[in-house]
Amino acid sequence: MFIQDSDNDLTIRKLTEKHGTSHEERIKSGVEQASRFWREEDGSPAEFQKFCLENFYAEPEELEKLFSRLEKNFESLLGNFHRVSRDFYWNLHVETGPMLPVDYQFANFNVFAHVNEDLFLSKIAFTVLLNFRIYSLAEKNSLGENWTRRQWAEARLADLFTSRIPADVRRKRNEAYVAADDYVNKYNLYMHNLIDERGERLFPKELMLISHWGLRDEIKAQYAYEDGLARQELVQMVMERVVMQQVPNAVINSSEWDWNPFSNEIRKSGTNVRGNAEPEQNRRYELLRTIFQAEKLLDQYTPQNPSLIERRFNEERELSESDVESLLVSVLSADVVSEIADLIRDRLGRNLEPFDIWYDGFRSEDSKSERELDEIVSRKSATVEEFQKDLPEILRQLGFSKQKSQLL
Repeated sequence: MFIQDSDNDLTIRKLTEKHGTSHEERIKSGVEQASRFWREEDGSPAEFQKFCLENFYAEPEELEKLFSRLEKNFESLLGNFHRVSRDFYWNLHVETGPMLPVDYQFANFNVFAHVNEDLFLSKIAFTVLLNFRIYSLAEKNSLGENWTRRQWAEARLADLFTSRIPADVRRKRNEAYVAADDYVNKYNLYMHNLIDERGERLFPKELMLISHWGLRDEIKAQYAYEDGLARQELVQMVMERVVMQQVPNAVINSSEWDWNPFSNEIRKSGTNVRGNAEPEQNRRYELLRTIFQAEKLLDQYTPQNPSLIERRFNEERELSESDVESLLVSVLSADVVSEIADLIRDRLGRNLEPFDIWYDGFRSEDSKSERELDEIVSRKSATVEEFQKDLPEILRQLGFSKQKSQLL
């Protein structure tokens, strides 16, 4: 803390003398918030005091003008930066062909990295902190129920500056997540190349699934088929190999090799030539460790929530750790859970497996399987290009306006 308590006390006293005791609570809160982030490079204690005397907005009409200016300018700043950031990530998130080295360079170029620090250096952040209060999650939960839309907007405005994180720390954090994101997006498995313990192929050609949600969704889709259990068991074995980092390098993003996940053996597709099933080792967990280390760098710069766990619960999810724990315990210990398990067991005609947490059978009687839906869509649109051309009309039939349909 560069600004000492004695400096704060003097500043609060002078502001109260200038604007009156009716504003004393706001003055005290604002000065203490701003001083928490003021550093030596921002100016001397005397300059801090001068800044506060010149930038505290006491009268409602002046505060309204300040809020309107901030609202308009932050909408422009953050909206346009979000658009640029989306464009820079485009080739990582959308299938546009082989990746180029420059695609990773743009993804690692975090357009938000310097925004926070620049807003502090320009004193805009201090103006916000001086005039709008930061509320904790507990305070939002207790007070927010009776807040107006405007009061919530003011709280969200102050939320922008609960931390002052150096640009190089933000950059390291961004690079860690880009590397992990790229790892997940490139981790695809060719399902036709999976063989079971009898050496049979259970999946159609050209079915390629990402190792995360793709495998999970395939398990859910197989409940629609009477013979889906064998494919679900095969996918579960694949998932276990992924978690244990035992998937052979040769089968990741490749259709050259057939793979038996049960024995973890590979052979050249269509031959009896055995291959080296050397796994990727601990790449997944190396990336997780890098993320942990990058997040830990932020701790000292986030005084409101000085750990990743606190930031996740209190800032991003806005659900307290105790509330989430109570919610999970109440769901998992509810009597209806065992009743639902019995119902699923009866419907499937077998004992439950771990993957049955994704049981997908609670749907209307006229629900169609993925295979049937594929056939219907194929009859309507023979190619991907035709389907894309039909999307605006499909969206309009679903109730979207013509303008929104074109936008989507």
